[in-house]
Amino acid sequence: MKKEFKVIIPARKNSKRLKGKNIRVLNNKPLISYSIEYALENIHKNNIWINTDDNRVIEIAKKYKVNFYKRPKELARDDTPTKEVIIDNVNYFESMKIFYTDIIILQPTNPFRPKDLFTKAINKYRNSKRESLFSVSELNK
Repeated sequence: MKKEFKVIIPARKNSKRLKGKNIRVLNNKPLISYSIEYALENIHKNNIWINTDDNRVIEIAKKYKVNFYKRPKELARDDTPTKEVIIDNVNYFESMKIFYTDIIILQPTNPFRPKDLFTKAINKYRNSKRESLFSVSELNK
């Protein structure tokens, strides 16, 4: 079976530590734009989903012509695990009969990704028998 990837970019409205962080401007564009543009370089726009409760983030998604899913309020709290957000989004896909085989999560708070990371990760995943894969970055203080 051919893989059908969906990218989900979770972008909650109210961060406890930094208000409006996903729309904060970094080098003349909102932080979330970096993740959207990175996804667009690697996958068709129809397969990109912004998951948010923030109308300003929805407007940015519309400018890029990518999909968005309006997150329910009960999944937009400080203590809501990302896992619950993704499960809710997947339930939406299934209710709307949106086909996918795999989910890629891009965190908007990581705007500086190696250009070839996406392709390398997809290839590693496809060529393995693994059910999941994630990347991490070394923290340099």
